[in-house]
Amino acid sequence: MFRFPRNFRRITLSQFYTYLIFGALLLLALYAVIPNRSRTFAPGGQERTHLRPSAERHGSFVAGNDTVWMSKISDAFRRLPDALIVGVKEGGTRELIALLKMHSEIVTPSEELNFFDDDENYSRGIDWYRSQMPLVRMDQVAVEEAPLYFSSEKAVERIYSVMPKVKIILIVQDPIKRLILDYENQKLVRIMPALEEAITYQTKDGLILVKSDEPIVRLSQYDDDFLKFTRYFSADRILILSGDRLMHKPWLEMERVQTFLGVGLEIRQEHFVYDKDSGDVCLRSPLTGPCIREQSVKKNIRQDIHGLLKEYFSVRVRRFQLLSGVDFFDEWLRFEQGSENKI
Repeated sequence: MFRFPRNFRRITLSQFYTYLIFGALLLLALYAVIPNRSRTFAPGGQERTHLRPSAERHGSFVAGNDTVWMSKISDAFRRLPDALIVGVKEGGTRELIALLKMHSEIVTPSEELNFFDDDENYSRGIDWYRSQMPLVRMDQVAVEEAPLYFSSEKAVERIYSVMPKVKIILIVQDPIKRLILDYENQKLVRIMPALEEAITYQTKDGLILVKSDEPIVRLSQYDDDFLKFTRYFSADRILILSGDRLMHKPWLEMERVQTFLGVGLEIRQEHFVYDKDSGDVCLRSPLTGPCIREQSVKKNIRQDIHGLLKEYFSVRVRRFQLLSGVDFFDEWLRFEQGSENKI
């Protein structure tokens, strides 16, 4: 055992280094026996602790272990996402991801990667995909947005093969409104036929039917796409949000998604204000952030075509309800002929 000399002023250089080394070893021993815990707080301020790192390893990379999968020391905090916003297109994904970016415990890539539905990107491999992820602290959650994953058969299979424990977030809205918004946005960048011509056809008997295989119609058929995801992911891994509610009462859906991701409730009702001039719901101090601006639905549809769409999607919406348990039906299919933003 080491003994300090009575006259500490006469300590030799060799003794000084001996005490220095002994002190360093003592600190290392203490660090080894004290658990490395991170402190977070559950809703209501109740403290919860968990050993760090807290991320799961995904897929074939030893799922269930409490160690972050890393390829290099330099990429120590780049990991596969903890959650995916899989769709739907024109359902409110942009508004949702903009709000999530304001949360201190949530980080997202700077752009859509479309890794699982794009063959070229997927061929680059998991290492490339992970390298595109942002740097993430151990007490944060990584979320990727890719609105086309939901409608892609190969995407859901690939997601599950790599990340079977990833959380799935789906945001949907009135299927007719989604269809019209999709049509109007596509018309801005390419030549499109008239809406009625694009989504319907006439049979030899003179009947007018919906083109169920038309892409802008297909993306509104939530029941079929949701069924594909339930073949791979259990209900507790999937959160379904209402795009309509996000536009008008964003705090309701934000509370649900924050709880689902296991982060603190940093974005609450008191942070939102109604902008009388623009009619938008905006995120205000102390979280100065984006405004939720609902896209106008100005496209007039022939009365018979509108009725045909309501009849067609009513069946699919009810099936989607049965499969998912959502209660959005009363908010949907209320688009009035010649009106704007009435869904």
